[in-house]
Amino acid sequence: MWDRLNNTLTISDCGWRTQLTMGRLNGIISRLDYRISSHRGKWIISKGGEEYVWAGTHVIYLDSGEIHPAQPRRLRPDISKKLARYYAALRESVEKRMIKTRALDGDVFAFYDGYGKRRRALIIKIPREGPCEYRAWLTWLRVPTIYSCIANPARLFTALKKNGLQEVKEPDEVMEIIRDMQFTERDVPDKVLSALALAKILS
Repeated sequence: MWDRLNNTLTISDCGWRTQLTMGRLNGIISRLDYRISSHRGKWIISKGGEEYVWAGTHVIYLDSGEIHPAQPRRLRPDISKKLARYYAALRESVEKRMIKTRALDGDVFAFYDGYGKRRRALIIKIPREGPCEYRAWLTWLRVPTIYSCIANPARLFTALKKNGLQEVKEPDEVMEIIRDMQFTERDVPDKVLSALALAKILS
């Protein structure tokens, strides 16, 4: 709303914080070099390098270009760095198509196919004591389940309980499945390769 007497512009989301509202407001304030954006679900209004917390309603003084209220957006560098590391780890897991987590008695690795809504997954559990006594299973996982497990590897155990597991006993058969999933030996962790090689020698 333009106040001609005071030469101010009042903008408000009227309680509707949607992409449509944001787009319409940006269409108005972009001529004043202001912009509204969303970061992690929270709205921000900015001009140049200055960022302010969106309060729902703001008054822009057209003569000076100032805005009120103008609560600066505060960033916590420690949290930002942790999130950056977290997202980098997620990207790496997606690119490698492998999930790693820990059980009470060992490490668990999950390799999965790169295509399809339901993807074949090979689960390998390597105990801390006696790594040659590994166990491997073949199952199918839906893509949302895979991404959920990438974000929180502990969910892998819950996901496996809901799916049928076919045990794969022979080390050569395990490696054949891994290769069939388009993994090379360089993609497979040393712990997995060592366990398979040791099991093959002892068999």
